[in-house]
Amino acid sequence: MQRSPSNKRHDSNPDLSNIGVRKRKNDHDITESFQAFTDTILKKMDSWKTVIDKNLSQINDTLNDIIKKDLTILKEESLELKTEIKNVRKEYTEIKSCVAVLSAQQSEMQKEIITLQKISAV
Repeated sequence: MQRSPSNKRHDSNPDLSNIGVRKRKNDHDITESFQAFTDTILKKMDSWKTVIDKNLSQINDTLNDIIKKDLTILKEESLELKTEIKNVRKEYTEIKSCVAVLSAQQSEMQKEIITLQKISAV
């Protein structure tokens, strides 16, 4: 049996009006999805920025505290060194003075010995 041709008309230009509506609806859904995705990413990045800022602030505070403590220790040690240097200079001056006195005494004694040797040789 042969079928008779249907009365439907087959055009090379089908009715695409419904497709356009669906496409616009899909475009709108994609735009909304993309906007939601963008908002989510931006919120996450803002959250990370807040966490990073907080961590950097804590690190900065910690480093500042360590530096302040180290500077205090260095100042104390510097003062101690200055005091020690002052004491060493004072002792050096005293020793130098004593050496000068002893040198003068030794010179006087040497002169007396030479004088006594001349007297005893006569």
